[in-house]
Amino acid sequence: MKWLLRFVTGMIAIAAIYMLAADRLARHQQLPSFEVQLTGRARTVRPGEVVLITATTSRDADLVQGGAFGSDIPFWPTTGARRWQALVAIPGDTPAGLRAVPVQATTSDGTIATGQLPLQIELHRQPAQPGAIVATAATSAEHPSPEAQQLDDVFTTTRPGRLWTGHWRTPLESSSAGVRVLAPNSGDVVMVETFRSTGLTVIIDHGEGLYSMFGGLSHAAVTTGSHVAAGDAIGRASSASSARWVTRLHNEDVDPLSLVYAADGSDDLATSSP
Repeated sequence: MKWLLRFVTGMIAIAAIYMLAADRLARHQQLPSFEVQLTGRARTVRPGEVVLITATTSRDADLVQGGAFGSDIPFWPTTGARRWQALVAIPGDTPAGLRAVPVQATTSDGTIATGQLPLQIELHRQPAQPGAIVATAATSAEHPSPEAQQLDDVFTTTRPGRLWTGHWRTPLESSSAGVRVLAPNSGDVVMVETFRSTGLTVIIDHGEGLYSMFGGLSHAAVTTGSHVAAGDAIGRASSASSARWVTRLHNEDVDPLSLVYAADGSDDLATSSP
């Protein structure tokens, strides 16, 4: 009788395992397909410009990640878990031609969807508009070694998480007392220093490898370690022409005005990348 009891118990266990596996398979087969659609927003698709990529998934995603121009691109969720965005910097030495930005989305159950956003890189740069602040490279070639090391230590440090939000603004505001320099978006002040090449300089960390650097200031209204919101005063400059606004994204120089255009905080980003 013992062997019969063991046989029955074993058969019941096998049946339970089979039913569980069949139930899991049925659940998996009932799940809708998982897809990701990609769109981009950019002022132009040229070296030194910023592209905002939006990934829209057919089901809730647990993680979205991508890569472009040799760098990992972090995505963040915007509306629920089906809409994710990322900022991409087009390096200044990128040759003209078609490039693809691969993106992978993953659900909590491990389902993966992939896609690619094509970018047709053009070389021609539009001339700067009168009165516009133009990015100037903050590379080691412009600085003595100690300054270059200080800047490298800042720009190669990527804070996980995004500090900026919503619309970006241009940072200069003329007044009777001179030119006020305002924070273009929220972030943490990580450096207030006087350099030989850029004078009194303030650097703001906006998170996810994005920095604003302001040079040529006559006065700083912030200190290292302070937090600023968009529109907060960070200093003054004697004139608009003496102020320099440099933006660095993933350790690449990008035109600040392209950042203002691409990352404008709009929820309607249906424009596909050219």
